[in-house]
Amino acid sequence: MKRSDRTGLGVSNETYSEGPEDYQIAGEIQEKADNPALFTASSSGILKTHAALAPGLELHGCFRERMMKCHNVSYVDDNDGNVSADYNSERPMDELIEKMRLSSKIWNETVRYSGQSLAYHKCAWQALGWQVVRGELKPIMAIDETILLEDHKGVHATQPTE
Repeated sequence: MKRSDRTGLGVSNETYSEGPEDYQIAGEIQEKADNPALFTASSSGILKTHAALAPGLELHGCFRERMMKCHNVSYVDDNDGNVSADYNSERPMDELIEKMRLSSKIWNETVRYSGQSLAYHKCAWQALGWQVVRGELKPIMAIDETILLEDHKGVHATQPTE
């Protein structure tokens, strides 16, 4: 079986395959010995690219002396992207939603350019926020927003809130 490399830039003319002495496999299967190393290399690049381009999450300590920054929490092929509104934002939920849209778009395109794709039916997003009511923080129970992601053929997939 001869295989070409496929990326978001196209399919390579060169191919690779097993040699005559190699165990013959029927394609890129999960247990193939080099898949973990190849996936680690590609996902590391995707995560670094996303962190360089996308807005992330900033959590400040209660005295604002310390801060934690994060973009993604990932394990194998699962990824949770994180964003936050600025501390002094006048419209934090609007800002949060816009940042999530941008972050999701960058993640989707970066994964796609690597030759991989998201499983849209497994994608979802959620927002967590509070508003001050009579001096108390009350959770915002629901927001009516969607995120649109585009596949490699330009078809949009709608990602509703959970």
